[in-house]
Amino acid sequence: MHSRRIEAFDGVIAGNYPNRIVGWLLRQLIFPWGHPYVLPSDRIGHEVAKRLIAPSATRDRLTAECHLPDSEDDPVGAIELALAATLVAEPVEANIRAAEPPRCLAERVARGELGRKTGSGFHRYADGQKVGAGETATEPGAQAVLATRLVTPLIERTRQFVAEGIVADADLADAGVIFGTGFASFTGGPLHYRAQAA
Repeated sequence: MHSRRIEAFDGVIAGNYPNRIVGWLLRQLIFPWGHPYVLPSDRIGHEVAKRLIAPSATRDRLTAECHLPDSEDDPVGAIELALAATLVAEPVEANIRAAEPPRCLAERVARGELGRKTGSGFHRYADGQKVGAGETATEPGAQAVLATRLVTPLIERTRQFVAEGIVADADLADAGVIFGTGFASFTGGPLHYRAQAA
């Protein structure tokens, strides 16, 4: 509790008195003998968080005597399953990040067609309002076809991970892709989505 008070005072001094001289004088007045401890830097905090998030000897040592349930009904178990799913999804996320942008998008960016703020892109704009349909597909069902083409590589790669035994089962793979890449959770994940669409 005492440490929280010290942090609060420091926050007030830093936030309300950006002048270093005034801040220094106030610290001397409020903490005449200095702080009883030094808070770790953000860099150290990030380093500790990294070691706790990823499987490591440090994490194993800290959780050796802890009960780590594997049920998603338990809050700690849900976090553990989310961690495992995120680690499973890392290769998929790496592939997505490494993917080249579509040529049509790269060409528009190179021409300075950035959408509403430049007046053109996939659509044309006048006074901030879209004018016409631009070059987008307008046939009935075109959006569904486009959506299927966009998610099919992700679905196939996820199916491949399960088939090769890299991921234990389809439910874990679905959870990994949802947590790791932001795949729409209401679909139940890529493999569930594929099964429902079939």
